[in-house]
Amino acid sequence: MANKLRVSKSGSGAPTAITPDFLGQIYIDEDTGIRYEATALTKGSWVDKLSLKENTANKKTTITSSDTDYPTCKAVETGLAAKQASLGYIAENADNKVTSFQATPDDTHYASEKLVKDSLDAKLAIASKASSAEINTGTDETKYVTPDALAGSNAFTKTVQQYCVEWGTELAVEDGVGYIEIPAECNGMNLISARARVGTAGTTNASTFDIYNVTDSHSMLSSAISIASGATSGTGTVDTDHDDVATGDIIRIDCDSISTTPPKGLIVTLSFRLI
Repeated sequence: MANKLRVSKSGSGAPTAITPDFLGQIYIDEDTGIRYEATALTKGSWVDKLSLKENTANKKTTITSSDTDYPTCKAVETGLAAKQASLGYIAENADNKVTSFQATPDDTHYASEKLVKDSLDAKLAIASKASSAEINTGTDETKYVTPDALAGSNAFTKTVQQYCVEWGTELAVEDGVGYIEIPAECNGMNLISARARVGTAGTTNASTFDIYNVTDSHSMLSSAISIASGATSGTGTVDTDHDDVATGDIIRIDCDSISTTPPKGLIVTLSFRLI
């Protein structure tokens, strides 16, 4: 049954008696103009249709805590922006997006993920790692140093020198013309070079010297240090199977053979490095 419009003549409000034919019908109070609708077959089931709509008297341009007021869209937007600002949130829009970092940063702009990544990449960009040789040169300003390259450089090489025989004293074949105790700074390192120097050169045949690890009971050279006739210095070949040292190792320096005309004075230099 279609809704029928009923108009009150009494001005006494909505009818109190509901019959089936009233269900769903609209009633207008002639005096007040209020519209009612029968929603159920019970007394007082007439509903004020205006109460179901937003009364313009309750429209607010600012957000309140009322249960009867309603805010405009602008009020909602303004309220959200204020709340975001109080929480330190920066709205992402075209007006405050930056394409490059500012000389004086502030809290009102934001950067894209790409800009942040590109900036970090530029800050962290390093051409390549330096070799031990480049560390030795010490002039490159763009390369980074690895522990391995540092360990293999001169900067990490430990050198020990022993003055074995007085400068004016002739050398003779003898074990133990000098001793070296390995310091803690050389612990775990390897012998990388062994060099001997005399104050006065010997002549006729070479003079040879050995480096012997007393603690481990083995020579550290596969070929002895050799100073040729008429020369004042020479080097030996390190035995890489017996080149390691530890704190407290006793290293002995031996004169294995001497020129017919003996050289005078002796200094031995040993270099150690992590390998």
